[in-house]
Amino acid sequence: MFYLTLLVILAGTRPSLADNPTREQLLKQSLLRAIDARLSPDHSIRDSRYSRGRDCLTPLVMELHQNQALFDPAERAYLTSLLVPWKDDIFQDTPLSDDPAPPLAGYSCHGRQGNQQLLGEHFSVEWDDAGVSESTAQFFLESLEYAWNVEVDEMGWNAPLSSDDYPILAYIVDDMSYSGAFTSVSQCSSYGYVPYIVAYTGAFSWDTWAEDMAAHEFNHAIQFSTSWAHEFWWWEATATWVEDQVHPDNDTWSYYISGYSDNPELGMTASSQQDPDIFYHMYGMAIMGFHLNDHFGGAEAVKSTWDFAEENYPYSYYGLYFPDAIDGMGLDFQQFYVDFMATSTVMDYEQQDLFPNIDLVDSITWLPASKSSDASTEPESLGQNYVRFSSTLGQPGDELEVTFDGEQGPDWFAVLVSTEDSRVVETLLLDLDETNSGTGRITFASGNVYLVISPMDDDAQGESYDWTNADHWSYTWEADLVGAQQEDSGSASGDTGDDSKQDSASCGCSSAGPAPATWLSLLAMVFAGLARRKP
Repeated sequence: MFYLTLLVILAGTRPSLADNPTREQLLKQSLLRAIDARLSPDHSIRDSRYSRGRDCLTPLVMELHQNQALFDPAERAYLTSLLVPWKDDIFQDTPLSDDPAPPLAGYSCHGRQGNQQLLGEHFSVEWDDAGVSESTAQFFLESLEYAWNVEVDEMGWNAPLSSDDYPILAYIVDDMSYSGAFTSVSQCSSYGYVPYIVAYTGAFSWDTWAEDMAAHEFNHAIQFSTSWAHEFWWWEATATWVEDQVHPDNDTWSYYISGYSDNPELGMTASSQQDPDIFYHMYGMAIMGFHLNDHFGGAEAVKSTWDFAEENYPYSYYGLYFPDAIDGMGLDFQQFYVDFMATSTVMDYEQQDLFPNIDLVDSITWLPASKSSDASTEPESLGQNYVRFSSTLGQPGDELEVTFDGEQGPDWFAVLVSTEDSRVVETLLLDLDETNSGTGRITFASGNVYLVISPMDDDAQGESYDWTNADHWSYTWEADLVGAQQEDSGSASGDTGDDSKQDSASCGCSSAGPAPATWLSLLAMVFAGLARRKP
Protein backbone atom coordinates (compact mmCIF):
# COMPACT_ATOMS: atom_id res chain seq x y z
CA MET A 1 0.00 0.00 0.00
CA PHE A 2 2.91 2.34 0.76
CA TYR A 3 4.34 1.82 -2.74
CA LEU A 4 0.96 2.29 -4.41
CA THR A 5 0.39 5.52 -2.51
CA LEU A 6 3.78 6.79 -3.63
CA LEU A 7 3.01 5.89 -7.23
CA VAL A 8 -0.27 7.79 -7.11
CA ILE A 9 1.45 10.85 -5.62
CA LEU A 10 4.26 10.57 -8.11
CA ALA A 11 1.94 10.28 -11.08
CA GLY A 12 0.25 13.49 -10.01
CA THR A 13 3.50 15.42 -9.72
CA ARG A 14 5.09 14.46 -13.03
CA PRO A 15 4.63 17.12 -15.71
CA SER A 16 2.79 16.14 -18.86
CA LEU A 17 4.56 16.40 -22.22
CA ALA A 18 1.49 18.24 -23.44
CA ASP A 19 2.30 21.05 -20.99
CA ASN A 20 5.51 21.99 -22.85
CA PRO A 21 7.84 20.88 -20.07
CA THR A 22 11.18 22.54 -19.53
CA ARG A 23 14.50 20.80 -20.15
CA GLU A 24 14.78 20.18 -16.39
CA GLN A 25 11.33 18.59 -16.26
CA LEU A 26 12.17 16.32 -19.19
CA LEU A 27 15.39 15.30 -17.49
CA LYS A 28 13.52 14.50 -14.28
CA GLN A 29 10.96 12.45 -16.20
CA SER A 30 13.66 10.48 -17.98
CA LEU A 31 15.49 9.70 -14.73
CA LEU A 32 12.31 8.56 -13.02
CA ARG A 33 11.41 6.40 -16.03
CA ALA A 34 14.87 4.83 -15.90
CA ILE A 35 14.22 3.85 -12.26
CA ASP A 36 10.70 2.61 -13.03
CA ALA A 37 12.05 0.52 -15.92
CA ARG A 38 13.91 -1.70 -13.45
CA LEU A 39 12.49 -1.20 -9.97
CA SER A 40 8.90 0.01 -10.08
CA PRO A 41 6.71 -1.92 -7.61
CA ASP A 42 4.11 -1.87 -10.38
CA HIS A 43 5.70 -4.48 -12.65
CA SER A 44 3.38 -3.54 -15.51
CA ILE A 45 5.34 -0.33 -16.12
CA ARG A 46 8.76 -1.97 -16.12
CA ASP A 47 10.51 -1.65 -19.48
CA SER A 48 11.08 -4.86 -21.41
CA ARG A 49 13.94 -3.22 -23.34
CA TYR A 50 15.97 -3.72 -20.16
CA SER A 51 15.31 -7.45 -20.37
CA ARG A 52 18.94 -8.29 -19.67
CA GLY A 53 18.09 -7.43 -16.07
CA ARG A 54 21.56 -8.05 -14.70
CA ASP A 55 22.88 -4.54 -14.81
CA CYS A 56 24.46 -1.82 -12.71
CA LEU A 57 22.68 1.37 -11.70
CA THR A 58 25.77 3.21 -10.47
CA PRO A 59 25.81 5.96 -13.16
CA LEU A 60 22.03 6.37 -12.86
CA VAL A 61 22.27 6.93 -9.11
CA MET A 62 25.14 9.35 -9.76
CA GLU A 63 22.88 11.30 -12.12
CA LEU A 64 20.11 11.34 -9.53
CA HIS A 65 22.50 12.91 -7.04
CA GLN A 66 23.67 15.44 -9.62
CA ASN A 67 20.08 16.54 -10.23
CA GLN A 68 18.63 16.13 -6.76
CA ALA A 69 17.18 19.66 -6.79
CA LEU A 70 14.68 18.54 -9.46
CA PHE A 71 12.84 16.11 -7.18
CA ASP A 72 10.03 17.04 -4.82
CA PRO A 73 9.54 15.34 -1.40
CA ALA A 74 7.25 12.60 -2.76
CA GLU A 75 9.70 11.73 -5.51
CA ARG A 76 12.61 11.72 -3.08
CA ALA A 77 10.68 9.37 -0.81
CA TYR A 78 9.93 7.08 -3.78
CA LEU A 79 13.58 6.93 -4.84
CA THR A 80 14.70 6.35 -1.26
CA SER A 81 12.31 3.42 -0.79
CA LEU A 82 13.66 1.65 -3.89
CA LEU A 83 17.35 2.42 -3.65
CA VAL A 84 18.37 3.03 -0.02
CA PRO A 85 15.47 1.88 2.18
CA TRP A 86 17.49 2.32 5.39
CA LYS A 87 17.73 6.08 4.80
CA ASP A 88 15.16 8.78 5.47
CA ASP A 89 16.22 10.64 2.33
CA ILE A 90 18.44 9.33 -0.46
CA PHE A 91 20.07 12.74 -0.87
CA GLN A 92 20.57 13.60 2.79
CA ASP A 93 24.17 13.60 4.02
CA THR A 94 25.47 13.62 7.56
CA PRO A 95 27.51 16.77 8.23
CA LEU A 96 31.22 16.08 8.38
CA SER A 97 32.92 16.25 11.74
CA ASP A 98 36.38 17.63 12.44
CA ASP A 99 36.54 15.52 15.59
CA PRO A 100 34.88 12.20 14.72
CA ALA A 101 34.03 9.59 17.29
CA PRO A 102 36.29 6.54 17.28
CA PRO A 103 35.10 3.65 15.09
CA LEU A 104 32.69 1.23 16.67
CA ALA A 105 33.68 -2.40 16.28
CA GLY A 106 31.60 -4.12 13.61
CA TYR A 107 29.99 -0.94 12.29
CA SER A 108 30.52 0.58 8.85
CA CYS A 109 31.31 4.26 8.57
CA HIS A 110 27.61 4.70 7.75
CA GLY A 111 26.59 2.93 10.94
CA ARG A 112 24.63 -0.28 11.34
CA GLN A 113 21.83 -0.14 8.75
CA GLY A 114 20.32 -3.63 8.68
CA ASN A 115 18.64 -5.69 11.36
CA GLN A 116 20.76 -8.64 10.23
CA GLN A 117 24.51 -8.59 9.60
CA LEU A 118 27.43 -10.75 8.52
CA LEU A 119 30.81 -9.17 9.19
CA GLY A 120 33.95 -9.96 7.24
CA GLU A 121 37.47 -8.57 7.20
CA HIS A 122 36.61 -5.66 4.90
CA PHE A 123 32.80 -5.71 4.47
CA SER A 124 29.63 -5.60 6.53
CA VAL A 125 26.81 -7.33 4.64
CA GLU A 126 23.47 -6.22 6.09
CA TRP A 127 19.79 -6.75 5.35
CA ASP A 128 16.35 -6.28 6.87
CA ASP A 129 13.89 -8.45 4.99
CA ALA A 130 13.05 -12.05 5.77
CA GLY A 131 13.36 -12.88 2.07
CA VAL A 132 17.14 -12.47 2.29
CA SER A 133 18.67 -15.72 3.47
CA GLU A 134 21.84 -15.96 5.53
CA SER A 135 23.34 -18.20 2.84
CA THR A 136 22.80 -15.44 0.27
CA ALA A 137 24.46 -12.92 2.56
CA GLN A 138 27.36 -15.31 3.18
CA PHE A 139 27.86 -15.84 -0.55
CA PHE A 140 27.86 -12.06 -1.11
CA LEU A 141 30.36 -11.51 1.70
CA GLU A 142 32.73 -14.18 0.38
CA SER A 143 32.48 -12.80 -3.15
CA LEU A 144 33.27 -9.27 -1.98
CA GLU A 145 36.22 -10.39 0.12
CA TYR A 146 37.61 -12.35 -2.83
CA ALA A 147 37.22 -9.29 -5.07
CA TRP A 148 39.21 -7.27 -2.51
CA ASN A 149 41.98 -9.87 -2.52
CA VAL A 150 42.37 -9.68 -6.31
CA GLU A 151 41.71 -6.00 -7.00
CA VAL A 152 43.53 -4.44 -4.04
CA ASP A 153 46.05 -7.00 -2.82
CA GLU A 154 47.08 -8.47 -6.19
CA MET A 155 46.34 -5.74 -8.77
CA GLY A 156 47.24 -2.78 -6.57
CA TRP A 157 44.09 -0.68 -6.93
CA ASN A 158 43.33 1.81 -4.15
CA ALA A 159 41.57 0.54 -1.05
CA PRO A 160 38.23 2.40 -0.69
CA LEU A 161 38.08 5.47 1.50
CA SER A 162 37.73 4.81 5.26
CA SER A 163 38.30 1.06 4.84
CA ASP A 164 41.36 1.15 7.11
CA ASP A 165 39.04 1.99 10.00
CA TYR A 166 35.60 0.72 8.97
CA PRO A 167 34.16 -2.20 6.99
CA ILE A 168 32.37 -1.25 3.76
CA LEU A 169 28.58 -1.37 3.94
CA ALA A 170 27.02 -3.84 1.46
CA TYR A 171 23.23 -3.87 1.80
CA ILE A 172 20.89 -6.47 0.26
CA VAL A 173 17.37 -5.43 -0.81
CA ASP A 174 14.78 -8.20 -1.02
CA ASP A 175 13.57 -7.90 -4.62
CA MET A 176 13.81 -11.13 -6.62
CA SER A 177 12.37 -9.42 -9.69
CA TYR A 178 15.47 -7.29 -10.18
CA SER A 179 18.94 -8.72 -10.74
CA GLY A 180 21.07 -5.61 -10.55
CA ALA A 181 23.12 -3.65 -8.07
CA PHE A 182 24.80 -0.28 -7.68
CA THR A 183 27.47 1.53 -5.72
CA SER A 184 27.12 5.04 -4.40
CA VAL A 185 28.64 7.32 -1.75
CA SER A 186 27.49 9.24 1.27
CA GLN A 187 29.34 11.63 3.57
CA CYS A 188 30.73 9.98 6.64
CA SER A 189 32.55 11.29 9.69
CA SER A 190 35.66 13.23 8.65
CA TYR A 191 36.43 11.05 5.63
CA GLY A 192 34.22 12.72 3.04
CA TYR A 193 32.23 10.64 0.55
CA VAL A 194 32.51 7.00 1.52
CA PRO A 195 31.22 4.25 -0.82
CA TYR A 196 28.53 1.71 -0.06
CA ILE A 197 27.10 -1.12 -2.18
CA VAL A 198 23.48 -2.15 -2.73
CA ALA A 199 22.46 -5.45 -4.35
CA TYR A 200 19.01 -6.92 -5.05
CA THR A 201 18.20 -10.55 -4.29
CA GLY A 202 17.48 -11.34 -7.94
CA ALA A 203 21.20 -10.91 -8.57
CA PHE A 204 21.89 -14.09 -6.60
CA SER A 205 19.86 -16.34 -8.88
CA TRP A 206 23.04 -17.00 -10.89
CA ASP A 207 26.16 -17.77 -8.89
CA THR A 208 28.63 -16.67 -11.58
CA TRP A 209 26.76 -13.42 -12.18
CA ALA A 210 26.62 -12.73 -8.43
CA GLU A 211 30.39 -13.24 -8.17
CA ASP A 212 31.00 -10.94 -11.12
CA MET A 213 28.53 -8.40 -9.76
CA ALA A 214 30.46 -8.25 -6.48
CA ALA A 215 33.75 -7.71 -8.35
CA HIS A 216 32.08 -5.07 -10.55
CA GLU A 217 30.52 -3.12 -7.70
CA PHE A 218 33.65 -3.27 -5.58
CA ASN A 219 35.58 -1.77 -8.49
CA HIS A 220 33.09 1.11 -8.46
CA ALA A 221 33.84 1.57 -4.74
CA ILE A 222 37.52 1.80 -5.66
CA GLN A 223 36.78 4.25 -8.49
CA PHE A 224 34.90 6.58 -6.13
CA SER A 225 37.97 6.54 -3.89
CA THR A 226 40.39 7.17 -6.77
CA SER A 227 38.91 9.80 -9.11
CA TRP A 228 35.53 11.08 -10.20
CA ALA A 229 36.98 12.58 -13.37
CA HIS A 230 36.15 9.99 -16.03
CA GLU A 231 32.97 10.13 -18.07
CA PHE A 232 30.27 7.69 -16.93
CA TRP A 233 30.86 5.16 -19.70
CA TRP A 234 34.44 4.41 -18.57
CA TRP A 235 33.26 3.70 -15.02
CA GLU A 236 31.01 0.92 -16.36
CA ALA A 237 33.44 -0.30 -19.01
CA THR A 238 36.28 -0.62 -16.50
CA ALA A 239 34.16 -2.41 -13.88
CA THR A 240 32.90 -4.86 -16.53
CA TRP A 241 36.45 -5.56 -17.74
CA VAL A 242 37.65 -6.13 -14.17
CA GLU A 243 35.17 -9.00 -13.77
CA ASP A 244 37.43 -11.08 -16.01
CA GLN A 245 40.45 -10.24 -13.87
CA VAL A 246 38.74 -11.47 -10.71
CA HIS A 247 36.90 -14.46 -12.18
CA PRO A 248 38.61 -15.45 -15.44
CA ASP A 249 36.58 -18.65 -15.77
CA ASN A 250 33.12 -17.09 -15.49
CA ASP A 251 33.12 -15.19 -18.81
CA THR A 252 29.77 -13.49 -18.15
CA TRP A 253 31.39 -10.25 -19.34
CA SER A 254 31.33 -11.69 -22.87
CA TYR A 255 27.55 -11.36 -22.96
CA TYR A 256 27.81 -7.60 -22.53
CA ILE A 257 30.37 -6.97 -25.29
CA SER A 258 27.43 -7.24 -27.72
CA GLY A 259 26.33 -3.87 -26.36
CA TYR A 260 29.23 -2.55 -28.44
CA SER A 261 29.47 -5.07 -31.28
CA ASP A 262 25.73 -4.80 -32.11
CA ASN A 263 25.91 -1.00 -32.28
CA PRO A 264 29.47 0.10 -33.11
CA GLU A 265 28.16 3.27 -34.75
CA LEU A 266 27.30 4.68 -31.30
CA GLY A 267 29.92 7.03 -29.90
CA MET A 268 32.72 5.29 -28.04
CA THR A 269 32.28 7.73 -25.14
CA ALA A 270 28.47 7.74 -25.22
CA SER A 271 26.49 7.35 -22.01
CA SER A 272 22.80 7.41 -21.21
CA GLN A 273 20.68 5.84 -18.50
CA GLN A 274 17.47 6.30 -20.50
CA ASP A 275 18.36 4.82 -23.90
CA PRO A 276 18.78 1.02 -23.67
CA ASP A 277 21.15 0.77 -26.65
CA ILE A 278 23.47 3.44 -25.25
CA PHE A 279 23.13 2.03 -21.74
CA TYR A 280 24.33 -1.43 -22.78
CA HIS A 281 26.93 0.12 -25.09
CA MET A 282 28.66 1.47 -21.95
CA TYR A 283 29.06 -2.14 -20.76
CA GLY A 284 30.14 -3.24 -24.22
CA MET A 285 32.94 -0.72 -24.18
CA ALA A 286 34.65 -3.05 -21.73
CA ILE A 287 36.24 -4.10 -25.02
CA MET A 288 38.41 -1.00 -24.64
CA GLY A 289 39.75 -2.42 -21.38
CA PHE A 290 40.61 -5.65 -23.17
CA HIS A 291 42.31 -3.65 -25.92
CA LEU A 292 44.46 -1.84 -23.38
CA ASN A 293 45.12 -5.11 -21.57
CA ASP A 294 45.99 -7.19 -24.63
CA HIS A 295 47.82 -4.65 -26.79
CA PHE A 296 48.96 -1.68 -24.70
CA GLY A 297 50.50 -2.76 -21.44
CA GLY A 298 48.39 -5.37 -19.69
CA ALA A 299 46.04 -4.91 -16.73
CA GLU A 300 48.25 -2.14 -15.38
CA ALA A 301 47.34 -0.01 -18.43
CA VAL A 302 43.66 -0.05 -17.47
CA LYS A 303 44.48 0.87 -13.89
CA SER A 304 46.73 3.66 -15.21
CA THR A 305 43.76 5.45 -16.77
CA TRP A 306 42.41 5.89 -13.23
CA ASP A 307 45.80 6.70 -11.72
CA PHE A 308 46.24 9.39 -14.38
CA ALA A 309 42.86 10.89 -13.49
CA GLU A 310 43.66 10.81 -9.77
CA GLU A 311 46.98 12.58 -10.27
CA ASN A 312 45.95 15.14 -12.88
CA TYR A 313 42.21 15.79 -12.44
CA PRO A 314 41.59 15.70 -8.68
CA TYR A 315 38.69 18.19 -8.82
CA SER A 316 37.11 17.16 -12.13
CA TYR A 317 33.70 15.48 -12.25
CA TYR A 318 32.65 13.12 -15.03
CA GLY A 319 34.26 15.14 -17.84
CA LEU A 320 37.68 13.63 -18.57
CA TYR A 321 37.77 12.91 -22.32
CA PHE A 322 39.19 9.45 -22.92
CA PRO A 323 41.51 10.54 -25.78
CA ASP A 324 43.04 13.10 -23.40
CA ALA A 325 43.61 10.37 -20.81
CA ILE A 326 45.28 8.08 -23.37
CA ASP A 327 47.55 10.88 -24.60
CA GLY A 328 48.25 11.95 -21.02
CA MET A 329 49.40 8.44 -20.12
CA GLY A 330 52.13 8.72 -22.75
CA LEU A 331 50.33 6.76 -25.47
CA ASP A 332 49.35 8.25 -28.81
CA PHE A 333 45.56 8.24 -29.12
CA GLN A 334 45.58 8.14 -32.91
CA GLN A 335 47.77 5.04 -32.97
CA PHE A 336 45.79 3.50 -30.11
CA TYR A 337 42.44 4.13 -31.78
CA VAL A 338 43.50 2.98 -35.24
CA ASP A 339 44.78 -0.23 -33.66
CA PHE A 340 41.48 -0.65 -31.81
CA MET A 341 39.46 -0.33 -35.02
CA ALA A 342 41.73 -2.82 -36.80
CA THR A 343 41.68 -5.31 -33.92
CA SER A 344 37.89 -5.24 -33.66
CA THR A 345 37.35 -6.21 -37.32
CA VAL A 346 38.04 -9.84 -36.42
CA MET A 347 38.13 -9.48 -32.63
CA ASP A 348 41.88 -10.12 -32.56
CA TYR A 349 42.02 -10.35 -28.76
CA GLU A 350 43.55 -13.01 -26.54
CA GLN A 351 40.12 -14.52 -25.80
CA GLN A 352 38.95 -14.12 -29.39
CA ASP A 353 36.25 -16.80 -29.26
CA LEU A 354 34.45 -14.96 -26.45
CA PHE A 355 34.02 -11.74 -28.42
CA PRO A 356 30.85 -11.50 -30.56
CA ASN A 357 31.40 -10.58 -34.20
CA ILE A 358 31.23 -6.91 -35.08
CA ASP A 359 28.09 -5.74 -36.91
CA LEU A 360 28.86 -4.72 -40.50
CA VAL A 361 27.22 -1.94 -42.48
CA ASP A 362 28.24 -3.58 -45.78
CA SER A 363 29.64 -6.85 -47.06
CA ILE A 364 31.13 -6.36 -50.53
CA THR A 365 31.42 -9.26 -52.98
CA TRP A 366 31.81 -7.42 -56.31
CA LEU A 367 34.13 -4.70 -57.54
CA PRO A 368 34.24 -1.89 -58.47
CA ALA A 369 31.99 -0.66 -55.66
CA SER A 370 30.85 2.70 -54.37
CA LYS A 371 28.71 3.47 -51.35
CA SER A 372 27.26 6.25 -49.27
CA SER A 373 26.64 6.02 -45.55
CA ASP A 374 23.19 4.87 -44.51
CA ALA A 375 21.27 7.36 -42.39
CA SER A 376 20.27 4.61 -39.94
CA THR A 377 23.87 3.63 -39.16
CA GLU A 378 25.92 6.77 -39.76
CA PRO A 379 28.55 6.93 -37.03
CA GLU A 380 28.55 9.29 -34.09
CA SER A 381 31.76 10.79 -32.78
CA LEU A 382 34.23 7.94 -32.19
CA GLY A 383 31.63 5.46 -33.38
CA GLN A 384 32.59 3.13 -36.19
CA ASN A 385 31.21 1.69 -39.42
CA TYR A 386 32.74 -1.59 -40.58
CA VAL A 387 32.75 -2.59 -44.28
CA ARG A 388 34.00 -6.04 -45.28
CA PHE A 389 35.52 -6.85 -48.67
CA SER A 390 35.36 -10.59 -49.32
CA SER A 391 38.62 -12.50 -49.62
CA THR A 392 37.27 -13.84 -52.94
CA LEU A 393 37.71 -10.40 -54.53
CA GLY A 394 41.47 -10.73 -54.91
CA GLN A 395 44.32 -13.18 -54.83
CA PRO A 396 46.97 -12.78 -52.13
CA GLY A 397 49.22 -9.99 -53.33
CA ASP A 398 46.48 -8.05 -55.13
CA GLU A 399 45.72 -4.60 -53.82
CA LEU A 400 42.42 -3.00 -52.91
CA GLU A 401 42.30 0.74 -53.57
CA VAL A 402 39.76 2.81 -51.64
CA THR A 403 38.91 6.49 -51.98
CA PHE A 404 37.11 8.06 -49.02
CA ASP A 405 35.27 11.37 -48.65
CA GLY A 406 33.85 12.47 -45.27
CA GLU A 407 31.44 15.22 -44.29
CA GLN A 408 32.98 18.47 -43.11
CA GLY A 409 32.98 19.04 -39.36
CA PRO A 410 34.78 16.24 -37.51
CA ASP A 411 38.20 14.77 -38.07
CA TRP A 412 37.94 11.39 -39.79
CA PHE A 413 39.64 8.05 -39.43
CA ALA A 414 39.41 5.82 -42.52
CA VAL A 415 41.36 2.61 -41.93
CA LEU A 416 42.06 -0.33 -44.23
CA VAL A 417 42.72 -3.67 -42.55
CA SER A 418 44.02 -6.85 -44.18
CA THR A 419 43.38 -10.14 -42.34
CA GLU A 420 44.41 -13.78 -42.44
CA ASP A 421 43.08 -16.66 -40.33
CA SER A 422 40.97 -14.19 -38.32
CA ARG A 423 44.04 -12.17 -37.36
CA VAL A 424 45.10 -8.69 -38.41
CA VAL A 425 47.98 -8.73 -40.91
CA GLU A 426 48.28 -5.12 -42.03
CA THR A 427 46.67 -1.78 -41.13
CA LEU A 428 46.66 1.44 -43.18
CA LEU A 429 45.28 4.79 -42.02
CA LEU A 430 44.26 6.82 -45.09
CA ASP A 431 45.95 10.20 -45.36
CA LEU A 432 43.05 12.64 -45.72
CA ASP A 433 43.34 16.22 -46.98
CA GLU A 434 41.65 19.32 -45.60
CA THR A 435 38.39 18.31 -47.32
CA ASN A 436 38.43 14.93 -45.54
CA SER A 437 39.20 13.12 -48.81
CA GLY A 438 41.94 10.59 -49.50
CA THR A 439 42.93 7.38 -51.26
CA GLY A 440 44.87 4.36 -50.02
CA ARG A 441 45.79 0.83 -51.03
CA ILE A 442 46.20 -2.33 -49.01
CA THR A 443 47.35 -5.79 -50.04
CA PHE A 444 45.09 -8.82 -49.80
CA ALA A 445 46.41 -11.61 -47.62
CA SER A 446 44.33 -14.80 -47.57
CA GLY A 447 41.47 -13.30 -45.57
CA ASN A 448 38.99 -10.46 -45.85
CA VAL A 449 39.90 -6.80 -46.11
CA TYR A 450 37.99 -4.24 -44.04
CA LEU A 451 37.35 -0.52 -44.30
CA VAL A 452 36.65 1.01 -40.89
CA ILE A 453 35.29 4.55 -40.76
CA SER A 454 35.03 6.81 -37.71
CA PRO A 455 34.55 10.56 -37.16
CA MET A 456 36.02 12.39 -34.17
CA ASP A 457 34.13 15.49 -33.04
CA ASP A 458 35.79 17.10 -30.02
CA ASP A 459 32.50 18.85 -29.15
CA ALA A 460 30.95 15.45 -28.35
CA GLN A 461 32.34 15.04 -24.86
CA GLY A 462 31.63 15.88 -21.25
CA GLU A 463 28.61 15.28 -19.07
CA SER A 464 26.57 18.03 -20.75
CA TYR A 465 26.63 16.40 -24.20
CA ASP A 466 23.26 14.82 -25.05
CA TRP A 467 24.08 11.41 -26.49
CA THR A 468 20.41 10.61 -27.02
CA ASN A 469 20.45 13.32 -29.72
CA ALA A 470 24.03 12.92 -30.88
CA ASP A 471 25.30 14.19 -34.22
CA HIS A 472 25.73 11.58 -36.93
CA TRP A 473 28.16 12.07 -39.81
CA SER A 474 27.93 11.07 -43.48
CA TYR A 475 30.53 9.88 -45.95
CA THR A 476 31.06 8.15 -49.31
CA TRP A 477 33.67 5.71 -50.56
CA GLU A 478 34.73 4.00 -53.78
CA ALA A 479 36.78 0.82 -54.13
CA ASP A 480 38.40 -1.17 -56.90
CA LEU A 481 40.96 -3.90 -57.29
CA VAL A 482 44.41 -3.11 -58.63
CA GLY A 483 47.19 -5.60 -59.27
CA ALA A 484 47.78 -8.84 -61.08
CA GLN A 485 44.17 -10.04 -61.27
CA GLN A 486 42.89 -6.74 -62.68
CA GLU A 487 45.69 -6.52 -65.22
CA ASP A 488 45.09 -10.12 -66.41
CA SER A 489 41.31 -10.23 -66.58
CA GLY A 490 39.83 -6.86 -65.60
CA SER A 491 37.62 -6.04 -62.64
CA ALA A 492 34.20 -7.57 -62.27
CA SER A 493 31.18 -5.30 -62.02
CA GLY A 494 27.84 -5.76 -60.39
CA ASP A 495 26.28 -5.85 -56.93
CA THR A 496 28.38 -3.90 -54.42
CA GLY A 497 27.08 -5.62 -51.35
CA ASP A 498 24.35 -5.65 -48.76
CA ASP A 499 23.02 -2.25 -47.73
CA SER A 500 21.39 -3.54 -44.57
CA LYS A 501 23.13 -3.57 -41.20
CA GLN A 502 23.95 -7.25 -41.00
CA ASP A 503 26.89 -9.60 -41.23
CA SER A 504 26.00 -11.40 -44.45
CA ALA A 505 27.23 -11.38 -48.04
CA SER A 506 25.11 -10.07 -50.91
CA CYS A 507 23.82 -12.36 -53.62
CA GLY A 508 26.88 -12.09 -55.88
CA CYS A 509 24.78 -11.97 -59.05
CA SER A 510 26.80 -10.64 -61.97
CA SER A 511 25.35 -8.03 -64.30
CA ALA A 512 25.25 -8.19 -68.10
CA GLY A 513 27.96 -5.55 -68.39
CA PRO A 514 29.68 -2.68 -66.70
CA ALA A 515 27.45 0.14 -67.85
CA PRO A 516 24.41 -0.42 -65.54
CA ALA A 517 26.55 -0.72 -62.42
CA THR A 518 28.56 2.34 -63.41
CA TRP A 519 25.45 4.49 -63.92
CA LEU A 520 23.98 3.24 -60.63
CA SER A 521 27.19 4.14 -58.84
CA LEU A 522 27.17 7.63 -60.33
CA LEU A 523 23.54 8.17 -59.36
CA ALA A 524 24.27 6.93 -55.84
CA MET A 525 27.06 9.45 -55.51
CA VAL A 526 24.81 12.31 -56.68
CA PHE A 527 22.03 11.42 -54.27
CA ALA A 528 24.55 10.96 -51.47
CA GLY A 529 25.76 14.51 -51.95
CA LEU A 530 22.19 15.83 -51.82
CA ALA A 531 21.38 13.76 -48.77
CA ARG A 532 24.29 14.76 -46.55
CA ARG A 533 23.03 16.05 -43.35
CA LYS A 534 23.95 16.78 -39.75
CA PRO A 535 20.84 16.42 -37.56
